[in-house]
Amino acid sequence: MGRGFVSTLNKIAREAAKVQRNAERLQKANQREYERQARLQRQYERQLERDQEKSLKQAIRDQKNYEKEQKALYLEKKRHRT
Repeated sequence: MGRGFVSTLNKIAREAAKVQRNAERLQKANQREYERQARLQRQYERQLERDQEKSLKQAIRDQKNYEKEQKALYLEKKRHRT
């Protein structure tokens, strides 16, 4: 085999190695991005759950306050009737 042929084979091997490294780098980057998106999704879901719990607790507090006000108004009206 001639030197030119060996040189060409070496160039092809280097290019193949470069392509392989780039593919591996891209695969790792895609995996990191997937993990980042999954982490953000979990964080969003946890925050949504906390917000919903907070809203529910506030609604319960509001309902209890409303009931207290209604009871106070009822008792006030009842006192004025008698």
